[in-house]
Amino acid sequence: MDRQQLLHRCRMALAINRLEQRIDHTLDQCRRFDQMAEPLETWATQWSTATLERWLNLDNLPLEEREKALVALALQATEEAGAILRAYDPAGAGQDHVLFHQVACIEWEQRHRARGTRAA
Repeated sequence: MDRQQLLHRCRMALAINRLEQRIDHTLDQCRRFDQMAEPLETWATQWSTATLERWLNLDNLPLEEREKALVALALQATEEAGAILRAYDPAGAGQDHVLFHQVACIEWEQRHRARGTRAA
């Protein structure tokens, strides 16, 4: 493996790690709400498997195209996780729970929406 290939693999490993951190952070946010934990964990598992399959299919693309594809996958994961977070309806759980959910949604928007816009 030459230096360029090694550098490429390191950059891709770092990018994948950052993507996993985004998903993990969203999972942590949603674990605050017991009703959401199972559907979100199922989504994360399915999404990770699909991402790996897509990633393996990118092997023949030039480095720059692979990096763009990885950014697109990260943005898609962020958007889907946010949709799950926003879809949760804590209305029957009491005012404190509703407020807590609103705070979690705001945190998600600030952390991930802004990052996704900058990454694009």
